[in-house]
Amino acid sequence: MSGTSAVVTTDHRLSTPPLDSQSCPVDQPLAFGADPAAEAADAVRGSVQADHPSAQIGLSYGAQQPAPAGHDYAGIPFQQCGFVIGARTWVVEVHLPDLEPSESLSNVQYFVSRFRDGWRVWGSY
Repeated sequence: MSGTSAVVTTDHRLSTPPLDSQSCPVDQPLAFGADPAAEAADAVRGSVQADHPSAQIGLSYGAQQPAPAGHDYAGIPFQQCGFVIGARTWVVEVHLPDLEPSESLSNVQYFVSRFRDGWRVWGSY
């Protein structure tokens, strides 16, 4: 999914709380499937679609696919939630043009993992 964008729907109030150690998933994330970048992006798309009509799903990266320079938020889940959760988390960057010109509001990083019930957004930054 890296390098491609899809337009989805989304609102500046995020349904996922900002990441801190209390936001870490209680359930242990599972190992990734065959196409984790696409599956993580799909989970984010489904999570933000109802709130942000102009949202653009951008970069997807994780432990196995390093982020491009200047986009590495993948260390945050490791620092906040430990090695296993960090290693089983993908970061999906989303741009929200309706919240420009604010850089901090218009760019959100979602933390996504695969659980028994499927891929799920569990935090954001």
